Amino acid sequence: MLKFQDNYVIAINFDVLRDTWMHMEFQKDRCRRFASFALVALAGLCMSSCANDSGKSRVPVLAEGATAYRVSTQSDFDALKPIVFSGGDQILFERGRSFDGVLSLQRNHVRPDSVITVADFGSADEARPVISADAEGMGIIDIRDSGGWIIENLELSNQSAIRSERHGIFVTATDSGTHKNFVIRNCFIHDVTGVLDDFNNGGIVFRVRGSTVPTKFDGVLIEDNEIRNISGVGIRTKSTWEADPDDPRGVDNPIGRHAHLNVVVRGNRVSDVTRNAIVIASADAPLAEYNVMGPRIATETTGNTLYNYATDDALIQYNEAFGNHGPAADKDRGGFDADYNSRNTVFQYNYSHDNNFAFAIMRKYGDGIYFHHNISVNDRFGFFHYGFYDDHAISNVVVSNNTFYSTHPNMMMFMNYGPLREPIDTTIVDNIFVFAGGGASWGSEPTAERGNIFDNNIVIGLEDPNYVDLMADPLISAPGDGGTEIDMADPRRLSGYRLCAGSPAIGTGRAGDNEVQTDFWDDEITTMNIGAYGGDGLDCE
Repeated sequence: MLKFQDNYVIAINFDVLRDTWMHMEFQKDRCRRFASFALVALAGLCMSSCANDSGKSRVPVLAEGATAYRVSTQSDFDALKPIVFSGGDQILFERGRSFDGVLSLQRNHVRPDSVITVADFGSADEARPVISADAEGMGIIDIRDSGGWIIENLELSNQSAIRSERHGIFVTATDSGTHKNFVIRNCFIHDVTGVLDDFNNGGIVFRVRGSTVPTKFDGVLIEDNEIRNISGVGIRTKSTWEADPDDPRGVDNPIGRHAHLNVVVRGNRVSDVTRNAIVIASADAPLAEYNVMGPRIATETTGNTLYNYATDDALIQYNEAFGNHGPAADKDRGGFDADYNSRNTVFQYNYSHDNNFAFAIMRKYGDGIYFHHNISVNDRFGFFHYGFYDDHAISNVVVSNNTFYSTHPNMMMFMNYGPLREPIDTTIVDNIFVFAGGGASWGSEPTAERGNIFDNNIVIGLEDPNYVDLMADPLISAPGDGGTEIDMADPRRLSGYRLCAGSPAIGTGRAGDNEVQTDFWDDEITTMNIGAYGGDGLDCE
């Protein structure tokens, strides 16, 4: 517990921070990000209100010289429009009240190191305050070219009879330098009628434009929000400053790399979106964890549920993605996508289920893609999808120690509808693949001629007479046991995918294929196994 003054206490979940540290030990050069994430989390907590489990809050003590604006009526709301706020100010909306209009926020240079809080006040028995409008080209909360904002405990909608570019919360900057310290927490954002196939509009969007002054965001925490009924994307970060001129990334306009820093997307609930749930782009060392995405993802166009683009050192962990499905030939309907122009991307401890397929890997430029200790259950048509079939620019791709299980019949290991989508330059080792519905095929065989290594995997249900290695029952303890909207912090989650004692997967993993210390269930890896389980086996009799 941290205590400020005599009446303001903040609870910090150090267990979560500790676990994040433990799961990052597998790649030592990434551990530096832990300190940044901890500082972002602490800064957000120390400058914000104390939320209880229901999302109700107490307002922090007002900084000396700052102003608290308490908004209870529409007249109060309208009076905010001309105000340029100062650091430490509070803009507080009464719970149980509704307001019409856009909150276009501006700040001056008074107390530049103090954040401005936009939140709620009033009875904890009342609902969040509601702000709604028909605001084309804007967010209901709209912030331009400034930093130092905390937004929490609000309900927002941006609805129109005609779809056009619009947002729930829109933070943008153009040719204006570095903007720091943003927290968006515990907001309910819904009914945003944006452009359905445009991932630059939607629920929460952080976007940098321009080309003359290097510009970026540093310190973005998007946490515990509910986002649904969105035309566009759920959550998105993006910048024009993605690549230096000599960078091998194939961006259209390589004006220099000034990536977003300290981006954390955690604990959000995204559903009913016409495009992707979460897109993290143009960032160095971003973290996405404990997000639940589904059902009804990409409802009116195609788009993988969560993907990273033009990132370095992205870490995607403890997320659940489900309900992204359509015709088998749809190209982008996976749970997780390692998109192109990225380096050193890790997907670990995630749960994909009931999508068209589990993982997408783009064949355009990408160096260092690692999928390990994830679980896929009842994804419908295949396990992998390789995008951009006519490119050949990925390297250092490793898929190891994952468990894939599906009861759907006639699946493909590698999705291969339409243009030939062949896996390339990928090492696939120590995985369990169970096609329980039978009739499965390769789709496209992972041949050595295309730079693939497919070795030491257990494969059940694949109808290929030439594949005879490791086809014994892996003895998954309770296959089919999955669930939806599960608690990814629960050590008992998906326990049916642990292995029984005597499994041929136990003790037969290849040494050196995976250097992490814990398995999917956060248990210490005690033996080199095939699949996502790292223990000695359960007594299943």
